[in-house]
Amino acid sequence: MNQFTVLLGYLFGLPLAGFLGYAALERWMRSLDAKEKIKAELNELNDLQTCGGCGRLSRNYQRELNRCDLLFKGERLKGTTADSPLLPCPHCGEETDFLPITRSYNFHSAHPDCPPLEKQELSQYKRQLEQCEELLYYAKVNKAYRSRLLEENEKSE
Repeated sequence: MNQFTVLLGYLFGLPLAGFLGYAALERWMRSLDAKEKIKAELNELNDLQTCGGCGRLSRNYQRELNRCDLLFKGERLKGTTADSPLLPCPHCGEETDFLPITRSYNFHSAHPDCPPLEKQELSQYKRQLEQCEELLYYAKVNKAYRSRLLEENEKSE
C-alpha cells in the first residue's frame, strides 16, 4: 500500500508541480514584457526634437498635449493629414517638421523647457489624452445634434 501512495503522489504531484512552475514562469515573463512595453512607450513619448520654426527643444508628449489644446480652442491644424501629421510646436505654435537631436548633452535630461515624462506620470498623461479625445468627440456630436435640431425647427416653421 505504501508504494501505491508514493506512485500516486508522483503521478499527480509531478504534473501539478510542472504546471504550477510553468504558470509562474509565464506570469514572470508577462510582467517583464509589460515593463519593456512601458519603457518603450516612455522612450517614444520622451523623444527630444528641435522645432524647425523656432529651434527650441520639445518632446512628443508636449506636442500631443499642445495639439489637444489647439483643438479645444477651435483652431484647425493646417498641415495635418492622414499620411503625415505635423504636430504644432508647444513654444511657437507653428506646425513644422521636428528635427532629431544629433548630439545628446547632459542638460537634455533635465531641460526646463521640456522635462521628461516619468513612469509615475504616464497613467495621468494617458488619462488626460483620453479625456481630451472624449471631450472633442462630445463637442463634435453636440455640434452636429444642435445643427440637426436647428434644421428641424426651420422645417417645422
